[in-house]
Amino acid sequence: MNVRRLIRNNLAYYWRKNLLLATGIAISTAVLTGALIVGDSVDYSLNRIVDHRLGRVTHVMRSADRYFTTALAGKVSEELGIPVSPLLLQEGIAVADGGQKRINRVQVVGVDGTFDPMAGQADYYGALSGDTVILSENLAGRLNLAAGDEFLLRVRKASLVPENAPFVSDAGTVVTLRAVIASVAGEDQLGRFHLKASQTAPFNVFIARERLEQLMDFSGKANVLLLDGNGKAGIEEIRSAIAGHFTPADAGLTIRTLEEKPQIQVKSDRVFIDSVLARRLQAAAGPAAGPGAGPGAGPGTGIITYFVNGISAGGRTTPYSFVSTLPGDLLQPGEIIINRWLAEDLQAGVGDSVRITYYVVGLLRELEEVSAS
Repeated sequence: MNVRRLIRNNLAYYWRKNLLLATGIAISTAVLTGALIVGDSVDYSLNRIVDHRLGRVTHVMRSADRYFTTALAGKVSEELGIPVSPLLLQEGIAVADGGQKRINRVQVVGVDGTFDPMAGQADYYGALSGDTVILSENLAGRLNLAAGDEFLLRVRKASLVPENAPFVSDAGTVVTLRAVIASVAGEDQLGRFHLKASQTAPFNVFIARERLEQLMDFSGKANVLLLDGNGKAGIEEIRSAIAGHFTPADAGLTIRTLEEKPQIQVKSDRVFIDSVLARRLQAAAGPAAGPGAGPGAGPGTGIITYFVNGISAGGRTTPYSFVSTLPGDLLQPGEIIINRWLAEDLQAGVGDSVRITYYVVGLLRELEEVSAS
């Protein structure tokens, strides 16, 4: 008996077992092949979703409820040699058909010509001006709108001052615009632009950033920075470039030199300076105020100034005054220093008692008037 005959007889005798084995191998191969095909398909689909959501964007800097200067984008772009686009991102409501159709939680994107490279377009978003807008395809479909149509756009008004800051009014927090549709952006025009990892397409309204800034009552501000590293710049290079060009204005700080004294004053657009920034500013001031500093000059000092309703003494009252804190132990608890004009107006002197009346924020953000002596 030769080898060929032995194999043939073996296959014939054990044909049932061999058939089961061959069937199992075929099924396993089909399952593995199908899994690979489905995996590649899912991977491709996810990559396409990311492309439709971000375009050519590789890195994002977002400042949440803070706003930096748009000049930062140009400086970073020039240093790294990559496209950088500043955005003003807000939330809004789109209303059409006389109020019959309404879409909440619309993403309002303030863009300029620098957004076109991110979308792989040429003079598409950069052509926006005035009250013209570009709608995402899904939003236009939901509102049954097309190029040339008009609709009402209500945008949540941004503020340099935090919404939860004391005495910030809820009035005037929404601005309304009658927008004209210039175009409807599909997936290939980055109409599905979104910074959140979601498979649900957002409702987008693209508007000229300068026009959105006008509605927000400020200029030259953005809260999102888009960057296309494109292999030319990594995260560390981008961080270094942003840190190197980040100015006090980007942090909402205003710096000026006082004429009366050789000192520098730092103020915040957000009313209060964050403790992190305050510590850095005080450290930068050093142990002394610098050459030519007068008596009492020293390291950076943080103060709080508050607007009070009035200061009274001996039956006399001076309305609407400013009260400021002093550093260190210059005053003991219960002591106050007033200027000469206030002393003459109240006819008060050293040792007299004065009463300060001011507002505090109570329950439900209602103002309550309190006094202190």
